[in-house]
Amino acid sequence: RFVGADGVLRVLQVHGERTRDQDGNPLREDGTGLDITELTRAEAALSESAARLELAQSMARLGSWGRYLDSDDGYWSDEMYRLLGYEPTAALPPPDHFIKHLHSGDRERFELVHQSFSEQEIDTYEIQARFIGADGIERILLLRGERTRDQDGNPLRIEGTAQDVTAKVQAERQITEAQFRLQENNQYLHTVVDTVQAALIISDPQENIILANQAAADMLGYTLDELKQIEPRAFVHPGD
Repeated sequence: RFVGADGVLRVLQVHGERTRDQDGNPLREDGTGLDITELTRAEAALSESAARLELAQSMARLGSWGRYLDSDDGYWSDEMYRLLGYEPTAALPPPDHFIKHLHSGDRERFELVHQSFSEQEIDTYEIQARFIGADGIERILLLRGERTRDQDGNPLRIEGTAQDVTAKVQAERQITEAQFRLQENNQYLHTVVDTVQAALIISDPQENIILANQAAADMLGYTLDELKQIEPRAFVHPGD
């Protein structure tokens, strides 16, 4: 880096060489200086952008991959490796690397989609499947892929993402199970209330009737639907 007479900081790429005579004695020194300030800034911005992307993918548990069909060159993001239980490495895994980690229960379903995509029957796909990572951890991944074509319809590259949705799926299952248990409990409570011979009324803190049986309706002279629209205090004698 150099600070010019104008006070501006510049990054220069400097090249120099010494010329000698036939006896090896120095004759002159020549050199060039190339201003690469903007290039350095662009590289720094690109590096910062890549770091931000890696951080975002890590936080979202989202990996990305791509492969160029004319050369078989491609890439895996660092998070892509981690989702399958590997440490990030420069070596690009083979195209079928995913399949070796598939849970046996999801293998057939995944291979059908993968085959359709490989044979160009479809250009996009989305599938959720279980994978057993190299670290032995089972993860549920949401996979998306697409094929990009040129203007003549020829395939250029394939790209995709994989997102760890294990926690989301487990939470949804827990909610479903809790709702099912709640429904069972409510059905049991209604059964108990309906079989009780004595009048039974249950209200919430706001004095709304949330449950009543036929015995209570008969005793008070209402239908069940009418009874649930009345505040319990309406049944009480003003003197009490």
